[in-house]
Amino acid sequence: IDPVRGLTNLSSGKMGYAVAQAAAESGARVILVSGPTSLPDPERVRTLRVESAQEMHDTVPQHAAEADIFIGVDAPDFNLGLEIELKAAGIKTIHYVSPSIWAWRSGRVRKIGRLAERIAVILPFEPEYYRQRGYTVDFVGHPLLDTVAPSTSRAEFRRTQGIDPDCTIIGLLPGSRRKEI
Repeated sequence: IDPVRGLTNLSSGKMGYAVAQAAAESGARVILVSGPTSLPDPERVRTLRVESAQEMHDTVPQHAAEADIFIGVDAPDFNLGLEIELKAAGIKTIHYVSPSIWAWRSGRVRKIGRLAERIAVILPFEPEYYRQRGYTVDFVGHPLLDTVAPSTSRAEFRRTQGIDPDCTIIGLLPGSRRKEI
């Protein structure tokens, strides 16, 4: 894991690149500040490469005046600090991928709601959680659903795997962060 994505995880970089590409395809002029990655630069996106979290923290505000909006992807401990600075400078912010505030450190909901003009969430139950607390939120769906599609039906999968069609299947899916496993 590189020094910048060490703040988040490998999926954050992929999601950030996907957001940058989608924004560019919709006609937006996009500046992407990226740590070291093997991902190709999104087309029609100005990519600024940095080597460390400090360099990323310094680079974003330098280019924020060129932007109408800042989209912080995941990494709340990093991005919420940037969002404080950017909001104070009059720059609108969107926080993409809510931290699991419904599971732990729920007090962060006030900070996120206060800093972000909008919150883009990826899990279907998250909008109601935020709305009940008075915040503007959009459910945008999980990006994996655009790239992973089942190749067989549920019944076919059970048949080929020798699983009783009437039994309950429980999946154990560890997170990508060591402290979450």
